Amino acid sequence: MSDAALAPVLAAGIPALLGTVFLTIGIVRTRMMRGWTRTTGVVVDRRTGRADRGMTSIYPTFQWQDERGEVHQHTSSVKQSLGPSPGTAVPVLYDPQRPSRGAIDTFVQGGRIFVYIGAGLLVVALVALVLVSSIVISL
Repeated sequence: MSDAALAPVLAAGIPALLGTVFLTIGIVRTRMMRGWTRTTGVVVDRRTGRADRGMTSIYPTFQWQDERGEVHQHTSSVKQSLGPSPGTAVPVLYDPQRPSRGAIDTFVQGGRIFVYIGAGLLVVALVALVLVSSIVISL
């Protein structure tokens, strides 16, 4: 494959691959929680971890009560640079089949941000493919 033919593949391929990964994560996460029950919980702790560029990563631990009145607790698997402080009320989605399985229902924690980032990267890939292809063809 010539360098001229390889340019559109590289220019569009990298954002397309990343976009597909992000979109898949977002779709899987949002679909997983589609039939879950909505309630309000409270952040009880936040576990911190090491992050890039000196910022602290926060994994909030939150509690909620299911329909039967049982209290459940979970530490989020999605880290945030700025997380809610202990004592903060948060919207929670939990699985009615397995009430101990829950997630904070926010744009980031719910996975919707991954859908938008993935879709945006796929648009970038398409634009890159069209632009680089048109430049290569005009040469």
